Amino acid sequence: MTLRFLLALSMVLAAIAPPARSDTPSPTAAVDGPPPASAPAAAAPAKEPVAIQGPRPPQRRWSWWKPWALVAGGAVVAGVGLFGVMNDRYDTYDRAVADFRADTSNPPGAMLPDNVRTLEDDARLMRAVTVSAFAVGGVMIATGITLVVMNRPRTPPIVVAPQARAGAVGLVLSGQW
Repeated sequence: MTLRFLLALSMVLAAIAPPARSDTPSPTAAVDGPPPASAPAAAAPAKEPVAIQGPRPPQRRWSWWKPWALVAGGAVVAGVGLFGVMNDRYDTYDRAVADFRADTSNPPGAMLPDNVRTLEDDARLMRAVTVSAFAVGGVMIATGITLVVMNRPRTPPIVVAPQARAGAVGLVLSGQW
């Protein structure tokens, strides 16, 4: 949303205009007297014209690559979770338990051997790593996309520009929010 104000400067310009020249001496001239002859006349400093600058170029909050790096990092972390899904160790554990139960030499209700219990521990660990990687990767991707949107080029909040019309001089003050 753009907000525009017109500030009329006709009264301000009249107030800062040089005073009208009169032939009567100023009251301080009699007190101060003429300047001493030995003092060199100081040259009046030259007034430089004021350059009116256009609006500044759009700016970003961060370098363009930083939010995209976060999105890419999130994709890598989520890829680790995908590796965990593809390397499902519960299938291996289930097959080892089924083979152990199918073996007729093992009595019903017998304890699982240590190698099968180790497979179960590995499967639980891999599941925790997979779920965590998906969660962290998803949060990183969502945050990165949010930062990409926030990092769009933006114009400065306030721009001041002169305006002249017939009989009026002013400034245009515009901004965004």
